[in-house]
Amino acid sequence: MFSIYTRLSVREKTLIIGFLWVLILVWGFGAADRLSQSITGYNQQEDRLKRQKELIKREPQIDADLKSLQEKFDPEKTYNREELFQRLEEMAKGMVPTIRTRNTQEGEIFNVHSVEVRVRDASIELLVSFGDNLLLEPYISLERAKINADKKNPVLLDAIFEISAFELKKQQSP
Repeated sequence: MFSIYTRLSVREKTLIIGFLWVLILVWGFGAADRLSQSITGYNQQEDRLKRQKELIKREPQIDADLKSLQEKFDPEKTYNREELFQRLEEMAKGMVPTIRTRNTQEGEIFNVHSVEVRVRDASIELLVSFGDNLLLEPYISLERAKINADKKNPVLLDAIFEISAFELKKQQSP
C-alpha cells in the first residue's frame, strides 16, 4: 500500500491526505456530538433521580397530608356515576334532561365524572333553579353552560351543561 502512495504525484498525495482529514473531522464532530448527547442525557437522568429521591424521602409527610385531606372529605356525600345521574335528574325538576357521561377519570383514591346535561324547551326560571342547585352541591361543579333560545318558541330555552363530579372512593382499613 505504501508503494502505491510513493508512486503518486504531490497533487494526488495532497488530495488523498485532505480527503482523509475531512473524513477524520466528520467522524470527530459526529463523535463529539454523540458524546455531548450522552452527557446531556446522563445529567437529565441524574436530575430525575434526585427529584425521585426527594419524593421518596418526603413520602411519610405526603402520606400524612393525604390522610388529613381525606379526613376532610365525606365519601358518603360524593356521587358515583349512577348516583350522580339520579341527583341531576332530581335537580332538574320540571325539565326533561338528557344526561350522558362524557368521561370518567378513574384513580386509586378518587374518580372524576364528566357529564353532559341537555335540556330542551325549558323556562329561564327552571334553568336558574337548576344552576342554583348545582352551586349548593359540594362535590359537583358546573364547568360550562351554553344556553340558546328555542327557534320555534323564543320564550323557551335550550341548554347544555357540562358538569364534573368528584367521587371519593371508600378506603379499606389495612
